[in-house]
Amino acid sequence: MLSPNTIDLHLAELNIGKILYPLDHPAMADFVNNLDRINHLFQFAYRTEHTSFFKRKPEWFHRPTEVNMVLWWIPAGHQPTIAEAEERLTHLRQNGETPFAFSFKNRFTPAEASTFSLPWQAPSSSSPTSQHTHPPS
Repeated sequence: MLSPNTIDLHLAELNIGKILYPLDHPAMADFVNNLDRINHLFQFAYRTEHTSFFKRKPEWFHRPTEVNMVLWWIPAGHQPTIAEAEERLTHLRQNGETPFAFSFKNRFTPAEASTFSLPWQAPSSSSPTSQHTHPPS
């Protein structure tokens, strides 16, 4: 099992949106011109000017018809793959929020995430969950 005390963990995020217009359309200019600022504000998510851009999301994106954002814990320095992000989003859509895949509505701690065998853990014959890269459904 992962010991949150022995590894530095960071949150990973996947956030999918379907834009209303092409990126070069005038209606998208304010969003496109502020992408770097928006992305750097993640660490302050809902406590800073990120909220002003978040509130304007309907100006630029279609309303999602299903869960479109997922968070999960990763070791510092790990670069999640698209496949890893898709696996987490699929898990969230199919199983709801768990320490394996969650949202801002129901955040889990690294210690809670350690209850599942995670992809960067080496398999161990002493751990019954070590055969899984994700929790059982």
